Amino acid sequence: MIIMKNIFFTFFFTLLGLTLFAQKPQYESAMKGLLQKLSAANSPEAYLATGNGFERIAANEKGEWLPRYYAAFSFVMQAFATNDKNNIDVMLDKADKIFR
Repeated sequence: MIIMKNIFFTFFFTLLGLTLFAQKPQYESAMKGLLQKLSAANSPEAYLATGNGFERIAANEKGEWLPRYYAAFSFVMQAFATNDKNNIDVMLDKADKIFR
């Protein structure tokens, strides 16, 4: 599982690096910082915090799809990490709404 996670994040960091080439410096630094937090996240609260951060970036950068993708991914991971079975649907609905 850890190897798959490392491969997954390596792939997306590479993809992010190629995508962010020649982007706005402020956008790029915000995305890099949140991606580092996302890769270190290990609790529902950490996934919620990164998801909210990506959601704020998506609100400011309407033409970019990566912040919306990572916000939705963060909320899905939050649903997997939580023990609160009553709110899983709420978390997944939020992820679905962001990515549409």
